[in-house]
Amino acid sequence: MMKNNERQRKLAAAFGVSTDTFRYYANRFAYAISSLKSAVICWYKRFMGAPASNEYFVSIDGTDFHRQEDYTKFNPQLCSHKTKRPAYRYDILVSTSSPAIVGINGPFIAGSNPDLKIF
Repeated sequence: MMKNNERQRKLAAAFGVSTDTFRYYANRFAYAISSLKSAVICWYKRFMGAPASNEYFVSIDGTDFHRQEDYTKFNPQLCSHKTKRPAYRYDILVSTSSPAIVGINGPFIAGSNPDLKIF
């Protein structure tokens, strides 16, 4: 999930927990987001609290989530440049006017699908 161990150590220290504890809960959080049901992620929520003059209602970000590596064979198409290991890539759509995730596009294999190709 995280780019490198140094970042994990810094975030673990900021939260006052061990690196293993931080990694455990960060991965639980990432998997919880990736398994949200359509009742929670609703496209119409992008208009909540938005003024009528808004031109943009969503912000899109490409995110990579670590996946279990198949150790029997190496495939470079599975590797993400963000995580430096096999990963799934998702596009997360966030409302610009309310704290709501309004869409998720994915999973895609990270190495063979750049963010611009997914979008």
